[in-house]
Amino acid sequence: MEHINIFLIFFNLVVGVGTAIYSFQLYKTYRLPFLKYLFNYIICYNLIVIVDLSFKYLLINLYDNNLSGMSRYLISSLLITIILAEYLTVTTLYRFLAGLGNYNRSEKINVLLIFWGLAFGIAHLYSFWIFIKKSSEVLFYSIHELWIISMLLFIFVMLITHIFKSFSMSRILRRPNLEFAIIFITGYFFYSFDQIDFYFLKMRISLLSPLTLLCANVCPTVWLLLCFPKYFRSYKESIADIVLPKSMNNFIREFNISGREGEIIEQIYYGRSNKEIEDILFISFSTVKNHISNIYQKTGVHSRSQLISLIRSLDKTSV
Repeated sequence: MEHINIFLIFFNLVVGVGTAIYSFQLYKTYRLPFLKYLFNYIICYNLIVIVDLSFKYLLINLYDNNLSGMSRYLISSLLITIILAEYLTVTTLYRFLAGLGNYNRSEKINVLLIFWGLAFGIAHLYSFWIFIKKSSEVLFYSIHELWIISMLLFIFVMLITHIFKSFSMSRILRRPNLEFAIIFITGYFFYSFDQIDFYFLKMRISLLSPLTLLCANVCPTVWLLLCFPKYFRSYKESIADIVLPKSMNNFIREFNISGREGEIIEQIYYGRSNKEIEDILFISFSTVKNHISNIYQKTGVHSRSQLISLIRSLDKTSV
């Protein structure tokens, strides 16, 4: 039974690596920023899978399934790694949702995530110290129980909030955002059941953990294979409908716009965010902001909408 458990975790890892490679290839092909965030999320989640596989393999093959024989320093190292991976999983998922939904990340939520990570990080380090010095696991399990509950709450709140935000999005964005949130809520529902079993139900079903890890791990695979192609076709059609005005060249000459600034203005006209422009043009985020600031100074506008209105007004006068 233990070897079946290890095989399922290994299969889990194969799925994760395959999905990570596929998502990175899609990012290189389409240069959509949220695909990079999805790649980061997959890597962080599968770090949890790697630690779980390592722990199970060492426990079975080197310590004859005797946890007391395993070094407390080794156990602590694995636990610290998995807690860090869990934190990064939550933060990268949040970045992906914001990128997919094309909305700005909230500074309040960013600060909350940092405070949450620091608070539980310090608490875990203290519990590890107690565990190593006094061989007491009680404090660690209490803190980790709260950590897991808070982590899952963060994920479900983010996904449910994303569903509500999806209804205010354009037709092109609404469906892929809803599909993603629903797929991930389903996957994390089973993952949550595993955690509830471990801390509360105490059923100790040996195959449950790798299967529930797999449920959450296949979510990006399902979305990329079934939903992303439809999204990209709609996205491409929407971009194709946006035609740059004939006055763009006159606008560039009149306001002494540089070549790079002209490229950025085109991306702004297509409705792309600063982050998307950064990835499409292969320049840093601060460089994008500096160029946009220079454009505003040259043209006397203070926002993207004013810039687009100015370009369109010149198009009308040139007719």
